[in-house]
Amino acid sequence: MYTIQVRARVPGSIYSDLRREGVLKESLLSGDNDVKYRWVSYDNWTFERTFNVDEKLLSKQYVYLLANGIDTVSEVTVNDRLIGRTDNQFVRYKWDVKHVLKVGQNTVPCTKSDNTECYVDFIRKMAASYSWDW
Repeated sequence: MYTIQVRARVPGSIYSDLRREGVLKESLLSGDNDVKYRWVSYDNWTFERTFNVDEKLLSKQYVYLLANGIDTVSEVTVNDRLIGRTDNQFVRYKWDVKHVLKVGQNTVPCTKSDNTECYVDFIRKMAASYSWDW
């Protein structure tokens, strides 16, 4: 087993991140690369962000994490505590995170765990993820 680590851009996708960082050497849209790079959709991917929190933020009555367009099936944690699961790319998620934040460095990993090859009608995900052409 191996680990691939690349810098992500948001908004973006794992395919664009892997391509930009040279892991995927050729365009996904060229030749039979959609088949060649199918392994990407079979794997789990974690997007992680660290950030600092000060006492001023923690003095607020509420602190929320907002997420728009998370890639469908995932788990979101803050400082190793599950705060939510996603199953629909077309909704905005809002989680109360004040109780899991701490002064200093905090980490938010979001692990995408859906096999994107499931049939488009059975999952709330943008159709372009299934090679639907705009």
